[in-house]
Amino acid sequence: MHPSRVVIVLGAIVGTAALSLPVVEFSARGSVNGIEGDLWPAMALIGFPTLIAVFGDRAEGFTKLSALAAITASSGALVFTAFKIADAVKATNDTAATLGLGGWVVGGVCLVVLVASVSALTKRLA
Repeated sequence: MHPSRVVIVLGAIVGTAALSLPVVEFSARGSVNGIEGDLWPAMALIGFPTLIAVFGDRAEGFTKLSALAAITASSGALVFTAFKIADAVKATNDTAATLGLGGWVVGGVCLVVLVASVSALTKRLA
């Protein structure tokens, strides 16, 4: 299997698990995880490169068209996650709250999937 495909699939697994991590922890209300904090659309966008990684010629990288689609989807997920992290930072400034790890992990996963999608443009990396 092409190494970038493995990285994309592992990133999707880690990112999906990270949705259960707290994004913001309020002192009075408790914590808000990635699903409640609406980070799940980012992982839905990461699902598209994951599907491309699972199907097709697994020994090869992506075709140019599918790589462009994967890069676009993972870029959109990264931008969306950046806005959600900014919302979380604003929430911690307005109230007595702290940032959790969930948003940062999902953002890191989006960045890793973006880099892996770009590296999938090469046909063979072995």
